[in-house]
Amino acid sequence: MKPDSGTWRMLGHLYRAQGQSDLSAQAYAKARALEEGGKITAAPSSSPANPSAQNGRKWQAWIGNFVRQFVAANQSPDLNATLLYYTSIVSYFEEQNKDQAYIRHDIEKYNERWPIRHDEIEGDIHLQEKVPDREYAASFKLNFYAESPPRQIWTKGQFAIDLDITIIDGEPKISGIREKMLHQQKGKPGQSANQNAARKGYPSGIAVPGKGGFVRSPCAPSKGEIDIRRYPKGTAVKCPFTGKIFVVP
Repeated sequence: MKPDSGTWRMLGHLYRAQGQSDLSAQAYAKARALEEGGKITAAPSSSPANPSAQNGRKWQAWIGNFVRQFVAANQSPDLNATLLYYTSIVSYFEEQNKDQAYIRHDIEKYNERWPIRHDEIEGDIHLQEKVPDREYAASFKLNFYAESPPRQIWTKGQFAIDLDITIIDGEPKISGIREKMLHQQKGKPGQSANQNAARKGYPSGIAVPGKGGFVRSPCAPSKGEIDIRRYPKGTAVKCPFTGKIFVVP
């Protein structure tokens, strides 16, 4: 069976998340051609391997990459791209034995509630091989940011995520997902995290002369430099050396 446009578009998202711009552009082009009624010829033998297959990788690299791809796809508005990561029946947060129709409805509601989203894995992904080539587990911390312009509110914080992963036809799928809120902030557009942080008395990072986007932690100024280029001014971040909070200057 030839891939449909949704599958090609999902591959485009995955390649883009991995920084493979050429492959991403090719996948999007094939998706558009199918959507416009064009015909896609059979992929040549030089086509890239399925990114979800093991392809000779050690299981740690295989499953770890699958988790990163899931986090990237979960930020896409393309529901089909996200649903491809789940088994047909899932232990879904606090609910047992939920099918993909239930998951689709839940994601639709979340996307409607929070149309602007950004997630990022913090630190390492902890992996466990339960049954070789059959069952795995992954746990990691996920920094999240979500915003709703219509409701004039944003929220950010961190979850602890646990995944149960089952191999189906040679590909990993999520058969169970759980989360625990570790910390959270809320605010309104125009009211930056810096304003919230300032009220709590958080110190500002110490700029490194001549190196824009790098600071030293006010909690551990003698330690190494910290790359804060991905954070906007005023964001409250955690010091990697002490775990204390400071504000991006």
